[in-house]
Amino acid sequence: MLSEKKKLEVFKMKKRILKMIAIGVILGLVLLAIQIGFKIEQELFLSYYWKISIVFLLLVLVINIIYLMIYSKKIQKALILLNEDKIEQYIDEMELILQKIKGENFRDLVKINLTAGYIKNREYQKSLDILNSIEEKQVKNEILKLVYWINMAVSHFRLENYDKFKEIYKAQKNLFEKYQDNENYGEPIGQLQILSAIIDENLEVAQQLLDVLKNKWVNLHNQKDYEELEKIIEAKKAS
Repeated sequence: MLSEKKKLEVFKMKKRILKMIAIGVILGLVLLAIQIGFKIEQELFLSYYWKISIVFLLLVLVINIIYLMIYSKKIQKALILLNEDKIEQYIDEMELILQKIKGENFRDLVKINLTAGYIKNREYQKSLDILNSIEEKQVKNEILKLVYWINMAVSHFRLENYDKFKEIYKAQKNLFEKYQDNENYGEPIGQLQILSAIIDENLEVAQQLLDVLKNKWVNLHNQKDYEELEKIIEAKKAS
């Protein structure tokens, strides 16, 4: 028996294949109508057929690139709101983009970025629901995959799904270590290391890691996170 996820993957694949076949059939019929209507000789028609097909494919490629550029700019503008701690506005903008954007890969990009807003807004279940709606195998870009797993791990920790957090942290350890000194992703990975130490009740290690993180990544946006981590460590020590 196929799992629900596998059934969904098969359905999506069949849908893509049928769509491509439909486009091919329609294009073929249109060209056939042109050949008959203008009484073009078959040999001459075939030479034009291949040229038209190549132009059509190039046109589709260009349209996709332009489409991606337009939405990339919209996402970048929304991310400015996140960096300015305008979380509600950021979520609204990203939700609006998600409603309009087409293409599974583009939608996954928006969804993963959207979860960052829900995490900041302490809506961890919403973040997890969105991440669970993404087929992780379809996320090909390594940086996007990294953000996916960081947000997934944080969401599980905040919902006290500690076993799931540990499972993710262990499975993605090599990926996290690869980017632990990266200027964009080193800080959140450092927070994951602290969360892992807290779960394992290595509280002294957790405190040391937090002290290092504070000195290494001096950023006002992270102060609330550090204060909260400090409280969690102190509460664990007290208990």
